[in-house]
Amino acid sequence: MLEKTANSEVGATSPSQVEKKPQTGEAYFICHGESTSNERNIFAGILDVGLTAFGKLQARRAGIDIKKKGVKFDAV
Repeated sequence: MLEKTANSEVGATSPSQVEKKPQTGEAYFICHGESTSNERNIFAGILDVGLTAFGKLQARRAGIDIKKKGVKFDAV
């Protein structure tokens, strides 16, 4: 890695000598809406279950709220 030194000469540096800047960002966690298992009070942590009509409404409302707040995602 090359680095410009104080006296304008270019010198080689090791990766451990380069100042590392912390990465910043935000993480968003959104819980799914009510599922058919939630409705029946059944634990289904490893099963792929559908959403109830109310759960679909919750998901739509969450999407609308995110859009209103102007949140842009880099990855999902």
